[in-house]
Amino acid sequence: MKATLTDTMIRCITPNGKDQDFWDERQPGLVLRCTPSGKLCWYVRATTLEGKRTRPKLGEWPTIGLSRARKEAMQMLADIQRGADPVATKRKARAARVEAFTARTVEQALAEWQRARANDPVKPWSDSYQIRIRSALKVHFPRKLAQRPLRDTKREDWTDVVLRAKRTAPGSAPFLYTIISSFLSHADAHGWIVGHPLPRKGKALIAPSHPPRERFLSDQEWLAVWHAADSENPKLRAFVRLVILSGGRVAEIGKLSMGEIKGDVAFIALPGERTKNREPHAIPLGHLARREVEAVWPLDPVDKRPDYKLLGRTGQSGFSGIGNLLDRLKKRSGVTDWSFHDLRRTVRTTLAHLGVREAEAESALNHVTDGPGSRRKLVRIYDKSSKIPLGVRALRVWQDYVADVVEGRRAPGDAERIFRDGIPDLATLFDTPTVLARLRMKPGPKPKGWVRPCDEEDEAAA
Repeated sequence: MKATLTDTMIRCITPNGKDQDFWDERQPGLVLRCTPSGKLCWYVRATTLEGKRTRPKLGEWPTIGLSRARKEAMQMLADIQRGADPVATKRKARAARVEAFTARTVEQALAEWQRARANDPVKPWSDSYQIRIRSALKVHFPRKLAQRPLRDTKREDWTDVVLRAKRTAPGSAPFLYTIISSFLSHADAHGWIVGHPLPRKGKALIAPSHPPRERFLSDQEWLAVWHAADSENPKLRAFVRLVILSGGRVAEIGKLSMGEIKGDVAFIALPGERTKNREPHAIPLGHLARREVEAVWPLDPVDKRPDYKLLGRTGQSGFSGIGNLLDRLKKRSGVTDWSFHDLRRTVRTTLAHLGVREAEAESALNHVTDGPGSRRKLVRIYDKSSKIPLGVRALRVWQDYVADVVEGRRAPGDAERIFRDGIPDLATLFDTPTVLARLRMKPGPKPKGWVRPCDEEDEAAA
């Protein structure tokens, strides 16, 4: 229906069960539609420069009155004649809002990546490595970046995270760069982003690796830490002393459960799912270690189940709060600049002082020493005997030595002293010998009066 619309005419419009269009003859292209429910809406009917019919909506009556609708219709028609397409523009804006709402945030993508790698059927992450990843992200990853859509991030966003960590914790920056690079590779492969944003071989420039730690504790130092643990509650004391006695990793000892204590409290049997290299590991429990385990053994029959965690605040969770515990131990013991992982290096070094063979000492720490070109890989292919007995034997030697030092039967440092006294002239091995160079003439004619120099052998022969 075409007519010159007026406010009175609009008020008299009533629904008749179908859409009714009223064309305004005063403003070409302006249409008032009455829906079956009685709602009145303003539209503009026009054709774009591409020849496509369009019908953008202006709004509802009476929110937009007649005079305002005519002005907005005139402006919109002018925009369409200049090449605009209001309907297409609104659809793109709506699609962008939907995509922004449903797009993966960085936090969501990181969580998906961690779940995928932890459940990888070929090479899944160990529990200790998962804890290390979560800890690094929790400490160094900014919350503002975590809430942003992953597709909107740029290279500067990721390099800033690494550079910020490099300023505050230089030792953590290389590992953080490795985490971010691995995550972005995963995101690129799964189509979450378009292209890997980090530069190729950028780690050497942005976060070069630090030299490996060489810190190990002397007998006097680990003994001071042992005694400093007396002031802690039984679970924390047991954690500290079991790490010393076993040389185990923090995550492996911290999540110790009742089901992993075997043989009437004679062994800790760690399954492959709980170790870093996915190899099962056995730790003997001497009388000192057995005493610590028995001190945290639950008394309530309800708690006596295989998955009960012995060292956590509750039976459902493992040990936590390692940073605060380490600070207290440093303060009480007076031993500074050490970490719990340095105790593994201490165990390995002292086993060498005690004369334990390399294969047994490495098995004690559940190390897999294969690598490119490594001869040990060939040995593993042909030697199918279990390495667990080797590690158990070495750890028993270490635990006996710890018991002797703690209970006063041997002096701290006794193992290293005996080890070095076995070679009394050790210091002379590194002296630089004096070498007398023989004179040699260049080939060619000799100067007049030249005589060949002789040495002691020539004189003896003469």
